[in-house]
Amino acid sequence: MSSKDEVFEYLIDQLRQRVSKFDVVAEIHKMSIDRTITGRSGYSDKENAIIDAYIGRDSDSERIIHNLKQHLARKDDEIHVLKARLCRAKDKVKELRGTIEHMNLDFDRVTSCHVQEDANTLSDKLEHSDGWIEWRGVGDSPVPNNTKVEVELRFGKIMSNHPSAFRWEQLGAMDDIIKYRVIK
Repeated sequence: MSSKDEVFEYLIDQLRQRVSKFDVVAEIHKMSIDRTITGRSGYSDKENAIIDAYIGRDSDSERIIHNLKQHLARKDDEIHVLKARLCRAKDKVKELRGTIEHMNLDFDRVTSCHVQEDANTLSDKLEHSDGWIEWRGVGDSPVPNNTKVEVELRFGKIMSNHPSAFRWEQLGAMDDIIKYRVIK
């Protein structure tokens, strides 16, 4: 009686006799323990087949549980590795933020010196040139539209108007702006 069908038939018979499933499993467990002490000879072939099926199911469960425990242990190791990586990444972010902050302070310090130098140079140029500023023709008008400017063209003519009235880019023509000054 080693086939599963026979085992199931026996269990179904037990259920038909209104024995609860828990009672059947508990009884089989008792029989299994008893059989380990007394041996197989104390039980019928049918009972031995049922006990063998129970033991097989039990060993399968143990193997599954063992495999799951190993799987969880591996996952725990992976979690520890990931936590360590996260910690290192957070430390690196802190380090980079410190570096960025340091670079920003250096940039502010250096550019504030250059801005002051540029302002001094521009004011020197304005004093020596009666407010005229050289224009190299790069970009749009350097002054706001609500002001009035005087421009000197390459061929020497000086004109005054709002900045939008002039072509500020240089094309190498005689009417290119070479310098300007704000007259308001």
